[in-house]
Amino acid sequence: MTITDFAKQHRLKVERDTNDETIIISGRLGESHLFEYDDARMGVAVIPDTDRPHRWTAARKAFRNAGMTITQNGDCEGIATFDPDNQVQVRAALDYADVRRRREPSSAQLEVLAKARLARQNSRPSGSAQEGDFEARNADLPQGDLMGLLLANVAPIAELSRYEEA
Repeated sequence: MTITDFAKQHRLKVERDTNDETIIISGRLGESHLFEYDDARMGVAVIPDTDRPHRWTAARKAFRNAGMTITQNGDCEGIATFDPDNQVQVRAALDYADVRRRREPSSAQLEVLAKARLARQNSRPSGSAQEGDFEARNADLPQGDLMGLLLANVAPIAELSRYEEA
């Protein structure tokens, strides 16, 4: 099973690793992630952003209890491989890498969202009306009268000088 097939099956987001451009599924715990180990197995790297060993120690114990193979065992981080068809191992890997599944909205939620978008779209003033207001306000100015345009649309200089005195 490929990593993209695994991600589709479990509603996960794939991305490219910035270091070596491999396709991974990122976790929210430090740099933890899931990756394709070989044709039949997946790997989980537990790399917390702290130097405390308790996170990896707990993950390693859970991985061994689930029947996963520990391939790298560091003080605070490590890597284990698992069978993507074994739901117990998949759950342990997702939990300890802190990978979150994508939400799938229900049809009722999609309907409410569509109504809200339509209501918001209908309540917005159109850009042409605002342009029309600008043109109407400046209709009596001669064409090319830049100073008149500035005076008509910017606060008068007298008001600006009032703030400078204070």
